[in-house]
Amino acid sequence: MNTTTSHRVGIHGSQRHTDSQADRRRAGAFWALLTTAGSFGVGAWALAAASGVTRLTDTDYDTEFLDSGITLLVYPLLVLVFLATRKHVLAGLVATVGLVAGQTWAMTVCVNRYADSGWSDGLEVLGYILPISLGLFGLVIVLATWLAHRPRFRA
Repeated sequence: MNTTTSHRVGIHGSQRHTDSQADRRRAGAFWALLTTAGSFGVGAWALAAASGVTRLTDTDYDTEFLDSGITLLVYPLLVLVFLATRKHVLAGLVATVGLVAGQTWAMTVCVNRYADSGWSDGLEVLGYILPISLGLFGLVIVLATWLAHRPRFRA
C-alpha cells in the first residue's frame, strides 16, 4: 500500500492528512467548476433563446430579453452544490458563488438589454431575485450538509 501521510499539529490537536483528503478536495473543485460552468451555460442559453421585442398589434409589444423558462433550469444545479459540499465545505461555498455569478451575469445582461432598447420601466431589476434565492438556497445546502457530515469530537 503506497499512501503518503503527513502529520500536522493544529488548533484541534493532531490531524492526519492523506491522499484521500487531497482527492476529496480535487473532486470538490470539479463539482464547483461544473456548477459554475452550468450556471453560465444556462444563463447564456436563456439570453440566446429570448425573443427580444415582438410586435403583437399596432400598439402592443412583447419584450423578452431573457427566457425565464430556460433560466429556471438552473435550480437543479443546486444538487451539484450539495455534491461539492460533500467533498469539501470550501468547494460547496465556491460552487454557490459560481452558481450565483452565472445568473447575476445573465440578469445584468438582461437589464442592460432593457435599458438599451428603451423598454426599461425599472421592474426588470426584480429579476435579481433569482440569483439572490440561489445564493440563499446554496448557503442553506452547504450549512446543512456540513452540519450533517462534520467530524464529531468525542470527549
